[in-house]
Amino acid sequence: MQKKKLTLFLLVFLCVLISKAGYSEENKRSRARFSLKLTGGLSFVAIGDVNKVLGTVNNNETFEYWRDYDPRYIVGKIEKLNNWTPDWEAELGIDITPKIGVGIATSGPFRRSGESSLTYTYPGSAGSQVHTFTYKTKIRVSMPVRLNFYYSPNLGARRTIFFNAGIGYYSGKLSGYRNFEMIWPTGGLYRETRNWETQRKSSLGFHAGAGMEYTLIKNLAFIMEIRGSFARISGFNGTMSYENNFGESSKTIGALYYFSMWDGWIAAPYYGLEVWEKPPELSTRWEWDIRKARLDLSGFSLRIGIRIGLF
Repeated sequence: MQKKKLTLFLLVFLCVLISKAGYSEENKRSRARFSLKLTGGLSFVAIGDVNKVLGTVNNNETFEYWRDYDPRYIVGKIEKLNNWTPDWEAELGIDITPKIGVGIATSGPFRRSGESSLTYTYPGSAGSQVHTFTYKTKIRVSMPVRLNFYYSPNLGARRTIFFNAGIGYYSGKLSGYRNFEMIWPTGGLYRETRNWETQRKSSLGFHAGAGMEYTLIKNLAFIMEIRGSFARISGFNGTMSYENNFGESSKTIGALYYFSMWDGWIAAPYYGLEVWEKPPELSTRWEWDIRKARLDLSGFSLRIGIRIGLF
């Protein structure tokens, strides 16, 4: 519902701009006032807290020590999600004056998922103690809606540069799964699982960039542009289930938190993501640096494509 309201607002705002522009310099234009821009390319998305967690689990002090001195005891790797993604954008643009334009655009959804495992064996004096970590993570971001403002010092020339800036509306959700298993030297097994999922949350972001346009034939131009963006979604609410093989289980409804923790099983700190009603005051994991989790959609993109003059 919020996305529909924002889209309607942007359309009304665009119509008001057109009606007030007057376009007194109509005779100076050499291209269609309305255009459709279609571009595709590659984007880098920061991702943020999800990758920070996966990275610190894989590279904590204990695992790094054994990788350096005896890598036999570390098998596998906890993988981060890929920051790079192919991307496309479609935009309806309008020239308000010979130097200023406005556009409404959307681009492809951002979706990432991954599963990876790592096994660490501690060679103690009483025998080997085996620890296995498994992580599954999923990110789902819907197609954003962007309002773009353009400035070109020589709009309508065969070859021209342009600058743009604007705001975007972003919406997404997250889910995660963590399974930990430990086999004692005596052969006993301990296993615990945490499985969390958030509701969809939205936020506004900002972007700016520059590009070059080269007219091929009338009403058809080649476009190349680069853009940087800042967009973060925070304040996710969701649920988390917990269980272990000793019969303990629970279900929590609350907010998704990002925090540092001490893992006594491997004697090392790393980051975590969990849903809590409120941050714990005291636990055996000694959580600290607690804050609400963020999905960071900031990044940059490079695209090429065409602009088609409509009328």
